[in-house]
Amino acid sequence: MQKPIRKYKSHKCVIHDVATPKKTLDIFASVADDGYVKIWEPRSKQEIKSIQTKYPLTSVSFSLHGERIFAGGIDNEIKVINVGSAKVE
Repeated sequence: MQKPIRKYKSHKCVIHDVATPKKTLDIFASVADDGYVKIWEPRSKQEIKSIQTKYPLTSVSFSLHGERIFAGGIDNEIKVINVGSAKVE
């Protein structure tokens, strides 16, 4: 088994998806069964924002320029999250 290059720890449950914006690699997002969307800064390996939802999340994607995150889960809804404010729109 290959050893991981970096570890990012914060989720309390199984992580289902990770995404980066297409135009920048300054951040990435992860979603998990704990219902959180976590926004990370790769250079510092730190979670910079955390958005809680009511249900487990299974997929995540960024808008083209990285200003919004789209997260879907078991409630059959797509949440649109503003990266700057960390609020669901």
